[in-house]
Amino acid sequence: MVEIRGTGGEAGAIVVDGASATATEVHDLAISGSDMGLVVTSTEAVVADRLWIHDTGSHGVHGEHISGATSVIIRGTLVEAATEGGVVIAGAAALVERSSIRDTREAPYSTNLAAQPSAPGSGGFANLTVTQSAITGAQVGIAVSGATLTLDSVYVGRT
Repeated sequence: MVEIRGTGGEAGAIVVDGASATATEVHDLAISGSDMGLVVTSTEAVVADRLWIHDTGSHGVHGEHISGATSVIIRGTLVEAATEGGVVIAGAAALVERSSIRDTREAPYSTNLAAQPSAPGSGGFANLTVTQSAITGAQVGIAVSGATLTLDSVYVGRT
């Protein structure tokens, strides 16, 4: 498996940003680094499929509405040993399916899956759907504030 490793100073090891990145697909990669793993902002219909996102210095996956609508599908992906947040969705729409988010590290706390509004003035509420997935091994399994969350066939444990 090919690995993309962020070296620091960038928002993430892979950044998908802006309207010209609509419908970007990221497949069959390992992603790690000293900052976030995969960052999706202000673009829609992004697909993250069959990824191993691990040992990141910040969020494993970060999706946020900053200057435009943002949506991402995370499918068949393992997010493990991220720092502070495994998958964080802020003011964006996301579908997580057949994935595992586990063992998020503290900095000073750890949340495997978070859905929250974007920064004031930049967007709206998050809309997150999680199906057929496992969320394990963090101080907080799932945190939701100012967002809509739908769970179907999701295991949450060891929190």
